Amino acid sequence: VALVVTSPPYFAGKDYELEMGRGHVPADYVDYLAMLGDVFETCLRKLEPGGRLAVNVANLGRKPYRSLAADVV
Repeated sequence: VALVVTSPPYFAGKDYELEMGRGHVPADYVDYLAMLGDVFETCLRKLEPGGRLAVNVANLGRKPYRSLAADVV
C-alpha cells in the first residue's frame, strides 16, 4: 500500500462511534487516542517503504478548542 487516507470519527459521542474501534464508545479522550494509535500502527505496518499516511482531523469542541491534530501526531 503506497497511500492511506483517513478521516477518523471524532470523539464526539455520536451513535456511529458505537460500531468503531473496540466495539464501544471510548470511555474517555485518552482511550480514544489509544484506539486511534492502534489503528494508525496497523496502517503504518501495511504501508510500503516510503508510503504515506494522511489523516484529516479538526479541533474538537468550542473555545477553548482541544487540538486533536496535535494530540494524534
